[in-house]
Amino acid sequence: MNSIQKGKTGLIVLSVIILLLGVVAFGGGIACIVTGALGIGTDMSIVLIVFAFIGGVILVIGGLIAIIAGIVMVWTGGAIKATKGNIAEQNLGIGTVNMQKCPKCGNEVKSEDTHCANCGTSLEKTKKCSKCGAENNALNEHCTKCGESLN
Repeated sequence: MNSIQKGKTGLIVLSVIILLLGVVAFGGGIACIVTGALGIGTDMSIVLIVFAFIGGVILVIGGLIAIIAGIVMVWTGGAIKATKGNIAEQNLGIGTVNMQKCPKCGNEVKSEDTHCANCGTSLEKTKKCSKCGAENNALNEHCTKCGESLN
């Protein structure tokens, strides 16, 4: 597992914990508000009723923020991908600037490859005509000297 995948897993685990804490805080806030509401008209002190309401509102707001943050983090963690290229292979020092690509499909190719593994295009720079022996650009389909098919 590369560092991107480890980070993705860590982000998802953290976001699920935040999401669960948000749900608990939201539920606790609702319970505090209900407790404060039920205390009105009873022998419960006004200070406790006010604290229950204020604490409940704070918990509900904090819980909603945590729920939203948890959902966004789960979504972000699920969207992170590193399946191809230098980042997935942890070749971070090499970079992608010097990466060779197939001229037809753009797939990454190695310098020693003679054909693209994705589309089969020849990666040779020139092709020799079988009829006249002239060197042609590898992307040409016909010889520039005699017109013979190069495929």
